[in-house]
Amino acid sequence: MDQYPSRKTGDKMDEQKTEKAESQRSSWRTSLTPYNIYVLFLLLVTYLLNQLDRYMLPITTKSVAQDIHYGDQVCMVNTSFTSAEIGDTKCSSTDRHNEAGCTPFAASIIADYFNAESRGFALGIYNWGIYMGYSMSYAFGNFITEANINNQGWRWSFIFSGAPGFLIGILILTTLKEPERQKKPEEKKETQVEGCSRFARILKKFLNPSLILLCIAGSIRNASGYVFGNNSQVYFQSIGQTKDQIGEYMSWIPIVGGSLSVTLGGFISDRVVKRLGMYARVIVIVVSLLVAAPFAAGTLYFEPPYAYICQIPTYLFGEMWIGITLAIILELVPSDIRTSAVAIYLFIITNIGGNTPLLVPPIKKHFQSIGYTGKGEALRAALYILYPGPYVYGAGMYLLVMFVLKRDQRRAKLGNYVEMGVSSQE
Repeated sequence: MDQYPSRKTGDKMDEQKTEKAESQRSSWRTSLTPYNIYVLFLLLVTYLLNQLDRYMLPITTKSVAQDIHYGDQVCMVNTSFTSAEIGDTKCSSTDRHNEAGCTPFAASIIADYFNAESRGFALGIYNWGIYMGYSMSYAFGNFITEANINNQGWRWSFIFSGAPGFLIGILILTTLKEPERQKKPEEKKETQVEGCSRFARILKKFLNPSLILLCIAGSIRNASGYVFGNNSQVYFQSIGQTKDQIGEYMSWIPIVGGSLSVTLGGFISDRVVKRLGMYARVIVIVVSLLVAAPFAAGTLYFEPPYAYICQIPTYLFGEMWIGITLAIILELVPSDIRTSAVAIYLFIITNIGGNTPLLVPPIKKHFQSIGYTGKGEALRAALYILYPGPYVYGAGMYLLVMFVLKRDQRRAKLGNYVEMGVSSQE
């Protein structure tokens, strides 16, 4: 009889932990092949160009409207310009609901090329495109317009931002391979049923409380991004900043802060999820949003250049939610409906969050009616509610998501124990 059974048991457990850690490191390395990195680069540049043309319009819309005199006076509603601010220009309402068509497909491709240990990190890299495109829109929309190439002003901003898309499209068409879809064992029976039942399966998944709350939380946080993205140029100009001054800061701060944020967020959540489970990803989001909120408020409270400086930690902490939320969505749905699931998620958060900028003019008007008539005061007050505010509102909703995911994880473990007990009795 062994006199030291506990020692042997402990040694065996240590060996198992070592083997598991080595397996995870190996799994991480196998995902980061040269071709996988190339695919990620193509998707990143595609997303960058999409975001660049989206935010180009709010940056150049005043110049465009004054140049070609389009439509009626409500065009500027999405960027909070008033008729007084644009002089006698008449312009029409424009549709800025141009959510990236690539993201649902890109997220699904990334999920197939990168395993769970590196998926959050890869999605973080992909989401660099948001901040690169947003920052470049300030550089292109302000500096190139001011350069007035061939006396064509804002037109060259769109030419320079759109031309690279032709090359990227050709590269994707000729070099991007459809990955082999890796299905979980529990998905194999489900995916045998196709056709009419597919939509029912997707709908059933989105009726899950976890996904419903996740979509609401994402919509609230996304609203803040749309509000500031569509009003930042207007706000800084309303407090006396010139286009050149705005471009000097906002052409690089979102790239540096936002890119670091989504990368670190994905990397940290990948590490935490191994120890605590999927709900641990949400903890990272909640903490990051609460840390970022005071700095977002500082952007509105302080005068430049301190207002711009506050944007650095705002982006550094406040943008982790994007890649992490996408990673959670991908983990909650079967692999064969990932593209559809991400598309529905983006449709929800874009329509709810993307319409929030429409609330800025009436809220601003209300503050003007109660005495906020100083330089930029009414707009600043409206932005306090709709810019740093959703960081806090969103953190509260993500907290609910965390508790629901933790409950689901506990139920799943209990279900496994019950199944094991039944099988052992048989």
